[in-house]
Amino acid sequence: SNGFQGYSDAENAYFTGAGDHKNYLENEKIEIQRSFYRFDFIAKKWDNLGEINPNLPITEHRIMYWNGDHFILLARDRLFIINPVSNEGICFGIIARILKEEIDRMSGMTPFFISTMGIRGQ
Repeated sequence: SNGFQGYSDAENAYFTGAGDHKNYLENEKIEIQRSFYRFDFIAKKWDNLGEINPNLPITEHRIMYWNGDHFILLARDRLFIINPVSNEGICFGIIARILKEEIDRMSGMTPFFISTMGIRGQ
């Protein structure tokens, strides 16, 4: 499954959400899961953190990265940087086109999220 996925060393937690469910051998509509979860490795339990903000373009744009602290969602004309620990995000406009080329050149990054509190900067 793709979507927002990443392990936080600082939190000793794994974050996941916006995975898709589809049988790719059949002509099925892709269903994106809106729930966002955190797995706490100390407590050994899953917490449902809420629903992903509907303002995030996760169905149209599936280019997501995790840098160890933040999720990065690249849309055609916007860049979202999301902190799943504080549940805050920021949106950048046209700069996303420029940064996308640089991020595409980077290696070692894994897929990326946001929750119900919303995004600042829209």
